[in-house]
Amino acid sequence: MDNTHYRHVATISLVLMLLLLMASCGTPPTPVPPALPSDTPSSVATTAATPTAVETVAAAQKQTVTPVVPVPTAVVPTPAAPINTPTLAVAAAALVNDQPIPLEEYEAQVALAITSLSQQQSFDPSTEEGKAALLQLRRQLLDALIDQALIEQAAAREGISISEQQAEAEMTRLIGDDVAKFEEWLKANGLTRDSFKAQLQRQLLSAAFQEHMIGSLPSVVEQVHARHILVMSEAEAMDILIKLRSGESFAALAKQYSQDKGSNDLGGDLGFFPRAVFSIETR
Repeated sequence: MDNTHYRHVATISLVLMLLLLMASCGTPPTPVPPALPSDTPSSVATTAATPTAVETVAAAQKQTVTPVVPVPTAVVPTPAAPINTPTLAVAAAALVNDQPIPLEEYEAQVALAITSLSQQQSFDPSTEEGKAALLQLRRQLLDALIDQALIEQAAAREGISISEQQAEAEMTRLIGDDVAKFEEWLKANGLTRDSFKAQLQRQLLSAAFQEHMIGSLPSVVEQVHARHILVMSEAEAMDILIKLRSGESFAALAKQYSQDKGSNDLGGDLGFFPRAVFSIETR
């Protein structure tokens, strides 16, 4: 069994996965559809229901997260009932729904990642680029630990778990017959069998949770086709509504009056969205 196999094994672990992210200068944010303005401006909109097949992907919802270490990372809290509220007895890198991420665990992950990063010839921690890379590394590691904690909490609520025996069986399968080679690889990467098995157990739990969530979703969801005319006052909206009811073209009025520069040239067309993604007022 060669080193390529163990590099494949390493991708299962959290630390080495993050190092790959580091090498690619971070993970780009997932695009989300633009939200419709709904505060001060008034909007005249129409919707038409159109069933269509779409593939949906489930993700664990981020909830209340309180960073403790001074890592500049933005986390948007959303209300949720914590699994429990333990007394914080250890130093924490962050609190996730009152569940601590131990600072010792976080710093150990950082140390391993820095060791691996330092082996790259292009990395120089004394340069501005190197300092920025270390800062990005710390941010990514903390974000990943927070994500993992949220997944574990969500999995517990769904009654999903991975036993040590399951993790041990999977690790045995990955190691194969060349145990000595695996032990050598662990030592070279600053890992132990227990730490590797713990990371593998987390990965198996994440995979089981994702499979559970995707399996519970319908394969077909209803979509709506929306268009709107965005104006700055209710009086303007009512005037346009009167014109619409008298038979004037929605698209022509959108081009003339809509303040939404992204859709006015398209006659106010916003495209298709799964139902209930946006709250659209229809008159």
